[in-house]
Amino acid sequence: MTNPGRYLALPPTPEGFLPGPDNYSLKLWDITSTFDVMPTDFLAFRFEFISRHSNVPYFAGPGGTTSPDGSLGTLGPFIPDLVKHENRVTIAINWRM
Repeated sequence: MTNPGRYLALPPTPEGFLPGPDNYSLKLWDITSTFDVMPTDFLAFRFEFISRHSNVPYFAGPGGTTSPDGSLGTLGPFIPDLVKHENRVTIAINWRM
């Protein structure tokens, strides 16, 4: 996805994206791989791997994007931990009666 004005993207911080070179242009791409196993008609297992990437820090990093008090009157400057790459593994179980 290419979104030069970022009108489709929600800003990840209360102040939005910081101005800078090419920081007003948002380019995102991802790849997803899914593997389903159905041992019976009533039970399914899904394993999914997602790898997301952007040209500017956009995804939540290990330090999170919320201040310790939930962004309610945080004392001092708080800078959210944003990263350009995110990998995620999802496992789901679907059981029908």
